[in-house]
Amino acid sequence: MTRTETADPGPWVRLEIAADGPGMSAKDAERIFDRFFRAAGGGSADGPVGSGLGLGMAIVQAVVAAQGGAVTVRTAPGEGLAVTVGLPARPAGDPRPAVTPAGRV
Repeated sequence: MTRTETADPGPWVRLEIAADGPGMSAKDAERIFDRFFRAAGGGSADGPVGSGLGLGMAIVQAVVAAQGGAVTVRTAPGEGLAVTVGLPARPAGDPRPAVTPAGRV
């Protein structure tokens, strides 16, 4: 599932985080980026089931999108979950900000 898409053909940096937990249903995965959504039976890493505010993935998606990137999620019940973050790469020392107040540079 991809929530943010970009057509920028330039070089990308990709980061994937995977967990071998219980995974999510397709119905829950469709809402993973919705603010305040908590999957049935989900919990935070340091709290009981049902804890957390349901903001983590919404914040990740917003920050990555603001930088011109994309976030994808791969999951299925019993098969864990993988989140991939793709961000446009810039040469080291590039002084331009990734985002200006008016939008992307």
